[in-house]
Amino acid sequence: MRVTSQMMGRSYLNNLNSRLTRINKLQNEISSGSRLQNPSDDPIATIQAMKTQASLERNKQYSRNITDGKYHLNMAESSIYEMQQITSRARDLALMGSNATYNAKDRKTMAVEVNQLLENMLTVSNTTTIDGYLFGGNQTEEAPFAAARDSSSNRITEVSVTGDVSGKILRNVGQNDSVDVNVNNKNILYGYKNIFQSLVELRDALEQSDVAKIANKIDDLDTVYNQSVNQLGIIGAKGKYLDETKDRLDEESYQLTSSLSEIQGTDLAKSIVQLQQEQLVYQAALSIGGEMLRTSIVNFLK
Repeated sequence: MRVTSQMMGRSYLNNLNSRLTRINKLQNEISSGSRLQNPSDDPIATIQAMKTQASLERNKQYSRNITDGKYHLNMAESSIYEMQQITSRARDLALMGSNATYNAKDRKTMAVEVNQLLENMLTVSNTTTIDGYLFGGNQTEEAPFAAARDSSSNRITEVSVTGDVSGKILRNVGQNDSVDVNVNNKNILYGYKNIFQSLVELRDALEQSDVAKIANKIDDLDTVYNQSVNQLGIIGAKGKYLDETKDRLDEESYQLTSSLSEIQGTDLAKSIVQLQQEQLVYQAALSIGGEMLRTSIVNFLK
């Protein structure tokens, strides 16, 4: 087979391009820290890396869901503490009003404060967050509690629930694992004892200076207070579970990140040595190419 100058030049350029491709690949591996630039570099490792990366992304989403769930629970906890303070103050006023040392005028003054406590309770019950109404279940765009008012005094006579507020707000925090991050407001506000009705009746009894009715409200307010204590315990348990789940996800993500680094990570020392070798070969090839070019020109001139 006769080897022509054209064949030699074409072979030389092909080899030169191959060296450049290897140099480029090694430079990319070193700069990116990943040896997997294309699936063809290592198909099995690429599949493993994709699965590991997908698991990491899922864990990130679960962690975001936990953060959002904690936000809802913390807001609910803060609001329930406010409800407890209102209930506790109302009970103090009921104790004072049932005491014979106070007269009708004193009780009317207490009734004014209880009326304000009732307004405050309605405001807290309709607390809003960045996602809507906190105690509306999954009905977040409409205030869950509405007040009926006396036409002349504008005072609250009754508080009712608007629509179905029993829906759950779930957050996925793991595979087949979801947590209800809202609060069963029925067990706090209008469960066994309706806090709104208790405050309305206490206010009216104080205005009427009805000592017997005032005394009866003390037990009702104790029941309401205990309802909120129970819900705080549930919130605490949910918060603890979310914290523990977050710790587990963080540890799992750390292990996945380490595994991903092992799968696709570049051996820098080895890659740098290979790059230097390829660059030396490339420079040598350029020198040889220069000699070939000069020889061809001389032969042509002859």
